[in-house]
Amino acid sequence: MTLSLSTNAVNLPNLPTVTIAASATSAQTVVNFFISNAGANIYGVQVGLTNLPAGSTSSLINDVTGWRPTVVNQGQSLSTVAMDFTLMQPVTSSYTSALQTLTVNQGNLTSPVTLSDFNITVKNSAGSFSDLKLLTTGYNVNITGSVGFVIPASAVSGNYTGGTGVNTLVFPDVAKKFSITSLGNNNFTVTNTSTAAVDTVQSFSRLKFTDIGYAYDMNGAAGQVAKILGAVFGSSAINNSTYFQAVGLGLSYLDQGMSYANVINAALTAKLGAGFSPTAEVTLLYQNLAHTAPSAADLSNYTSLITKGTFTPVSLAQFACDNALNTNNINLTGLAQSGLTYS
Repeated sequence: MTLSLSTNAVNLPNLPTVTIAASATSAQTVVNFFISNAGANIYGVQVGLTNLPAGSTSSLINDVTGWRPTVVNQGQSLSTVAMDFTLMQPVTSSYTSALQTLTVNQGNLTSPVTLSDFNITVKNSAGSFSDLKLLTTGYNVNITGSVGFVIPASAVSGNYTGGTGVNTLVFPDVAKKFSITSLGNNNFTVTNTSTAAVDTVQSFSRLKFTDIGYAYDMNGAAGQVAKILGAVFGSSAINNSTYFQAVGLGLSYLDQGMSYANVINAALTAKLGAGFSPTAEVTLLYQNLAHTAPSAADLSNYTSLITKGTFTPVSLAQFACDNALNTNNINLTGLAQSGLTYS
């Protein structure tokens, strides 16, 4: 895998466009699917979603006369929903109303949903049916709303635009077979060096390959995990393969709603052991930020702040995580371009 910087845009062919508009409240999550530019009349749509909240139920409606919807797990406890629509009479690919609206009740999604499958069935000019599959055909994918999605990249060039959630684009091979060009602000071109397929990726927080991934949300979970790594394990832990799995675990915790403070506490316990002393913590943080042991006076001062309750062990560690010494040590600004590696 090579990473380069550029400001050049990539021109793409006219591909089918899928728009996913999703919103969440404390009571429910609503996901709408729109399709356009499929190049023919649409006779069916199949969608698979996983990583839905346990204990929730679903309902499905559509705005097209003649659709016959089938929903797996409708009205039952969810983890996966498979939606299969076949059409008695086709609609054109310029149809703009929501072809499918999935409502997940009793569940505000706290971690990204996985779009595990997407097919459009069309009838071409020769009169034969064909399936346009996300994994093999290529799409323009647009995500709007606050719910994050994990989207599989196709085997051919595609255009993917993320929304405000933590959106991840997954590629079907190891990272070294792709070249990532950062355009800034979480925008990229990703080239498969074997097939020459080029994906244009806009506003995606994560790029994931079969071996590793890169997290770019430095104003969110990725930035918090990077700061914890630097303060608790040292700046050398950044993009060190020894910590890739731990980084992935930290991202998962934060994506699912665990607080920054609780992840800091878990990291401190992993590093120092349960029931660690103020002396051990202050010495660790001082060495990782200042690259030297604390003086006797500094050690006494900071341990006293903990014992007096001015700081808790976690709040002192958070102060260290967010300190400019730490963010400079880990080059947080540079990580927004190169990404934080995880597995």
